[in-house]
Amino acid sequence: FQSVRSALTEFSCKDTPAGTLSSDPIIPGMTDGGDCTGYRQTVFDRAEDDGDLGAIWIDDSVGAILRSLEDIGALEDTIFLFQADHGVDPKGALYEGGIRIPQFIHYPAVISAGMQFDSPVSVIDAGASMLDYAGILPSYEIDGLSWKEAISGEDSGASWGDRCLYFELERDRSLICGCYKYLNIFEQSELVSTTYIRGNRKGLSNDEINLFDLCGGSDDYVTEIKGNNMEASNSNLIGGEPSKASDLGKLLDCHLERIEAEEFSPCQSSSGTESNEISASQSRVLNTFYFVSAVFTAHGLRFC
Repeated sequence: FQSVRSALTEFSCKDTPAGTLSSDPIIPGMTDGGDCTGYRQTVFDRAEDDGDLGAIWIDDSVGAILRSLEDIGALEDTIFLFQADHGVDPKGALYEGGIRIPQFIHYPAVISAGMQFDSPVSVIDAGASMLDYAGILPSYEIDGLSWKEAISGEDSGASWGDRCLYFELERDRSLICGCYKYLNIFEQSELVSTTYIRGNRKGLSNDEINLFDLCGGSDDYVTEIKGNNMEASNSNLIGGEPSKASDLGKLLDCHLERIEAEEFSPCQSSSGTESNEISASQSRVLNTFYFVSAVFTAHGLRFC
């Protein structure tokens, strides 16, 4: 959190990445009183500790954007998508805390407040969905899937619940299909795997092969980072459900093989169900970005 404090105290309000402004910026709801230094002090006044500084600053900034849109009469017809840039503890790992983020959408003219879409979505779906709302059909293949029809009721969204999402970090790999998650730690070594390190520190299962039921035997996602964590050290289902683990392991192997394939062909489980994720070119994008921990998944969407 030192970087946020440093930004607020060691740089003036005129300092920007592009150079120094001639005067303090006037931002509605933040510095519209003309006192940027005074506004920054309010950030410290509202924070209980340094861990709150970034959240307060971001919250104020989002509020300023919304206020500006409202001032010009564009708020009701503007799609506003907000999401975190990374997961929570243990971030930097393939556990749920590291690959799952909050995502909220605000679009009053079209989407009712309080609506929920409880199916797995990925960051790469945002581009496809925004283009869909804009009525733009790109002339090239794009990554991700649009959830526009699914949340509007035009599409039942049934296939979304069975969607498989793939993740990688360093040499570790993971796959989520519905409620089940398969995690392969390449080597149980703190020299090789950050996921293994985070698992050790947080009491999470970090066997070489791990199988989790993120729904805890129900039909709904119930995993909590603190408390009811389906990835805890005693939650590996590999011994009790070896066929499910084998099935997901084969899907993951298929996915890794098709990344380099020139033509896309869907991977199928032993039951014949297709992994309805994305094409080969899209898979390459997923792997590229997950390698640097820059693409995440949200278990559903929340609309406000």
